[in-house]
Amino acid sequence: MAKEMDPTVEEIETAMRGVQTHISDYMVNEVGTAKPLEDVWEYTKGTGGGVSRVWEQDTVLERGGVLFSGIGGAQLPISASKLFAKSVSSASEQSATTTTTTTTTTTGETGTTATSASMPFRATGVSLVFHPSNPHLPTVHMNVRYFEAGANGEQWWFGGGIDLTPYYPRFEDCQRFHETLRRVCAEHGRDYVRHKQQCDRYFYLPHRDECRGIGGIFFDHLNAETCPGSTKQQLLSFVVALGHAFTECIGPMYTKERQALAFSETQRDYQLLRRGRYVEFNLVLDRGTKFGLESQGRTESILVSMPAQATWRYNYQPPQESREAFVNRYYLRPQRWLEIQNEADMTNTREE
Repeated sequence: MAKEMDPTVEEIETAMRGVQTHISDYMVNEVGTAKPLEDVWEYTKGTGGGVSRVWEQDTVLERGGVLFSGIGGAQLPISASKLFAKSVSSASEQSATTTTTTTTTTTGETGTTATSASMPFRATGVSLVFHPSNPHLPTVHMNVRYFEAGANGEQWWFGGGIDLTPYYPRFEDCQRFHETLRRVCAEHGRDYVRHKQQCDRYFYLPHRDECRGIGGIFFDHLNAETCPGSTKQQLLSFVVALGHAFTECIGPMYTKERQALAFSETQRDYQLLRRGRYVEFNLVLDRGTKFGLESQGRTESILVSMPAQATWRYNYQPPQESREAFVNRYYLRPQRWLEIQNEADMTNTREE
């Protein structure tokens, strides 16, 4: 049997473009948004560029975007240089500016990281955030990405994930969302439970002692070293499958019927307060935002993840026994979504 050829970075970029097109077409043709503003841009600090498709003040999306980028540069940004799990031995031996250390990432993967002040890199991926107008629709975030570094791409890894931030969640939606992710992981030999726990840890605001939403899956450092037995093509297939499964994940929550649901001033106010926490995470904690800014990427595209409106209120506490209080207490804590039967179970069983 002929050995499977590793996909080139150009082939990976093509696959990422396909994910962007699949999602943006779905939003227009099935969800019913207007056509997005399309902005084609060039990466002025290196090679490549991207395509940003953005909605603002749409009937469905108050603000949102699905963004493709494929860039390269002569110097790896600091935030990315710490995340590679495979050293380039030739670079270690030949360059006095290279240091090699053993690191453990936030996802629990351990590997050897080589950093160099002059290490070239390539990065490509798709990132999206949708902030709907109606509080009965959830905010959703997803990204799938690929990095490589070294003259011949000796170091490489895939990363990504998807997480959901509902304001007025329905238990069955949350369970269906996680079941879809479990199936995608199983079909590609990935560990849903592990990636789910990584997501719960990553999208956590320590200064608020709460999660950003109901989680999803998150993964980093997927390469030949951290995923023994998996080829580069198989890992690419996994992240592309996740990108295409996005439409299945959100479809039942973005129906025309949901879009038409009436909401009160109280519900709109709560949505804006929760969006404030979303902003806090993105600007203070998110690695993707840090990478984009440190690599001098396109600021407008990087900050599309920000909602058009958000609110902060000093020492906000929802009224006791309110729906908002229940959401804060139980939905913003890790739950074993595929083990519990209904919302009542959430008060007795949750992951810590």
